Amino acid sequence: MLRLLVVCVIACGPGPVRRVPPPATESLPDTAFANLDHDQRIALMKTHVMPVMTPLFQRHDPKFSTVDCKTCHADADWRMPNKELVVLDLDDLSAHEPADVEWMKTEIVPAMRKILRDPGLRCARCHPVAGP
Repeated sequence: MLRLLVVCVIACGPGPVRRVPPPATESLPDTAFANLDHDQRIALMKTHVMPVMTPLFQRHDPKFSTVDCKTCHADADWRMPNKELVVLDLDDLSAHEPADVEWMKTEIVPAMRKILRDPGLRCARCHPVAGP
């Protein structure tokens, strides 16, 4: 009798496991930022730049409690360099806090180079520079 019950339970079990594929997600091409179209650039900013840069900025200085598009881009103007960021004299950075300069050199610029796939990215990509 017990064997019959075991056979019935096994026979009436849940059946084969059905695997549900994960939802489709848009993926970005494996290319430099310069090669992306407008919508892809926005997607990259939302999915890669903001999640990486937000903690870097917030860990460096509490004034960055809100990190959003306007942290790096001028209001309603997405072109870079951002005329609203600090103007840099690349020959003499002594007017700036050494800790800020070091943070930009060792954390911000390398992170943006990697995200944007632009090994030549420099300070002047985002900041206006003094001089001709």
